[in-house]
Amino acid sequence: MEKKSLILGPSHIMRWIQSINTAIIPSLTNVDFHGRGGAPIWGDFIKNKFNDFNNYNQIIFIVGDFRFGNKVLIDDSEIRNQHGIEKELISVQNDREMYDKVVNELLYLSHSRYKSKIKFIFWDLALREHKNRKENKYTTNEEYKHPIWNLHQIQCQFENNTIKIDSEMNLDSLYIDGSNHPSFLGYVYLYKLIFGYINSISVIDLFPLQDYLITE
Repeated sequence: MEKKSLILGPSHIMRWIQSINTAIIPSLTNVDFHGRGGAPIWGDFIKNKFNDFNNYNQIIFIVGDFRFGNKVLIDDSEIRNQHGIEKELISVQNDREMYDKVVNELLYLSHSRYKSKIKFIFWDLALREHKNRKENKYTTNEEYKHPIWNLHQIQCQFENNTIKIDSEMNLDSLYIDGSNHPSFLGYVYLYKLIFGYINSISVIDLFPLQDYLITE
């Protein structure tokens, strides 16, 4: 029986679905998507899918911006406050609280009964860190260290459940905007990270002339 996969996350997932539906990128069999713009990994939209996890062999979380849903810090009475980023609420203290919310959810998932099926991809953090490195932000003596969130740290903390991205790679061709939405090549790269080989056929073979851009 062929494995069935579920990929969850923010608007990157919605754009992924749209790109498949419009034949911009090829579809894969036995892969379901669950996404919503600005959805944090700890929010109700993602949690509402938990009851379906038994139906999948592989569950992939594309982890969005850690600030998603920061409006719940002042008002958690409405579900809509779980989505997007309220710029006026961005501060060191609030960012730490949001980071803790994400980490707590990652801890829960990585210790749940589904832990052997679950993988995290810290897409937004990897791209944000890549951009910061290019601009020499948070860098002292050639060492990068953000005051709150660092890719190496969180990938190591959840090593058993993480599909790693290296923010020191040249990732310029993998996103299209300031929100780090994947480009065509970004989705190619995600396919490669998640699936690698399917039915003995490399995912790269689904994308003619792009294989030279995908490296281990």
